Amino acid sequence: MNKKMVFIVGFLIMMLFSSSIIYAETGIEKQIDDYMTTYTEIGVFSGSVLIAKDGEIIINKGYGKADLELDVNNTKDKVYRIGSLTKQFTAAAILQLEEKGKLKVENSINTYLKDYPNGEEIKIKHLLNHTSGIFDYTRTQKFRDMMGKRIQLLEVINLFKDKELNFKPGEKFQYCNSNYVLLGYIIEKLSNTSYEQYLKENILKPLKMRNTGFAYHHKIIKGRTSGYILNPNGSKMNIYHDDATFAHGAGALYSTTSDLYKWDRALYTNKILSEESLNKMFKVYKGNYGFGFKIDEMLGHKRYYHHGGTMGYTGSIIRYINDDVAIIVLSNINGIPIEKITKDLTAIVFNKEYYLPNTDFKLDEDNFEKYAGTYKLNSGREVKIINRQGKYFAQMGRGPVFEIIPTGKNEFLLKVMGDKLEFKEQEGAKYQKVNIYHVSSKEIGKRI
Repeated sequence: MNKKMVFIVGFLIMMLFSSSIIYAETGIEKQIDDYMTTYTEIGVFSGSVLIAKDGEIIINKGYGKADLELDVNNTKDKVYRIGSLTKQFTAAAILQLEEKGKLKVENSINTYLKDYPNGEEIKIKHLLNHTSGIFDYTRTQKFRDMMGKRIQLLEVINLFKDKELNFKPGEKFQYCNSNYVLLGYIIEKLSNTSYEQYLKENILKPLKMRNTGFAYHHKIIKGRTSGYILNPNGSKMNIYHDDATFAHGAGALYSTTSDLYKWDRALYTNKILSEESLNKMFKVYKGNYGFGFKIDEMLGHKRYYHHGGTMGYTGSIIRYINDDVAIIVLSNINGIPIEKITKDLTAIVFNKEYYLPNTDFKLDEDNFEKYAGTYKLNSGREVKIINRQGKYFAQMGRGPVFEIIPTGKNEFLLKVMGDKLEFKEQEGAKYQKVNIYHVSSKEIGKRI
């Protein structure tokens, strides 16, 4: 190889890795890793995280255990149920059918669902943006009683079909899983195939999303994680498995961080949806909801996003559209503080302030008495700070008792929620005030 060719090859290699070098030098990858490691070590997180900017992956890594009983680690390739992140795939399928002339989102659903109650008033777009007024079937006791069983789609629809509308269609926003179950049914009817097969042929295969599909409980899925529930005291328990047939177009899919990143990248192009369809998907309707995505700002940056939760799992996909940033978090724990975690990851990417608790801080048990007691919050709630055999807890009103961890002088982490407690104004032997910092708000409490 001559000198000129050596120079060209070297230059190309340098360009290929330049973005990764920049991110490493600025410490973003380390900050993300330190943050996720901390929340994993205290038992609040287990899962996989992918963050990318300008088409370059900053980090794609697993944390915690894919299976606690078998002691299997999470990796970047592990499979998770994604809950309501499914809705954006359902919305995309509906928009594809519109592009093919099979339907119009402005049409009433009785065009496609004959004899559906109030079907002439409910438009497909009302289902897509949660303004239909339809009752949410996940609120019924019958739904909870039948969760562990395989069920037909029409059986799910019958759980809410004859319920009275909560409001006139189009009048207001109310998030409702029933909307996306009906959309799944419409997809099957107009495509003359199953929802699962339609997605596979029209979205998953074109994008080479080989590790995404319908999360049947009985199916063997390579790399699938076990799901857990996070108790208020921070302990975990196995879930009672529900079958994905219950969630259908509202939340039935499984995926990986890498597959969801392929999906994110495709939405910057017209590979899956036309420009016109993308504009409909990301238009702001009532409740800051588009079609399968929420739309707002976080730390001054516009985001298209959705969180998802189902039995044993929590997930989030965030697209900072003007910054070409993707944050994808998938967890095999249901109940993690997903909004808190994704906000802090956002802060790291955009070089903003965030809270990283010092979990190595040690508190002398005798000193805890200056924090213990009951505080009346400005919200009207009371919070009790308690010592139980050397572990510290906070109880909000008559609700669950959450473990709190000392993380610094006068500072504790509300373990499961991720909130910071900061004690103020010591008089004599006791502190008189407590500030509780939530994701987007603060409560102030006075000792009573």
